[in-house]
Amino acid sequence: MSSHRNVPVMSDHEHTPQHVGRDRVFTGPVYHEPWTGENRRAHGNIEYTERCTECGAERLVVSNQDDYEYSPWSLPPLHP
Repeated sequence: MSSHRNVPVMSDHEHTPQHVGRDRVFTGPVYHEPWTGENRRAHGNIEYTERCTECGAERLVVSNQDDYEYSPWSLPPLHP
């Protein structure tokens, strides 16, 4: 069984993102059609995680100067 529930979070609120953890080196695109789109200008610099302050959902963000690419919001990893 997977330790991550890798499904988009359908929510009745607008997620309020908060930067969590450390910035990491860009490892590849994070978008997932049809929920989010690709932004190639965002590729090549850093990626980081955002967590919703209301529900705990998380998403990956790729950032390069003022360009961003987002993964869909998803439930955080399950911990035993």
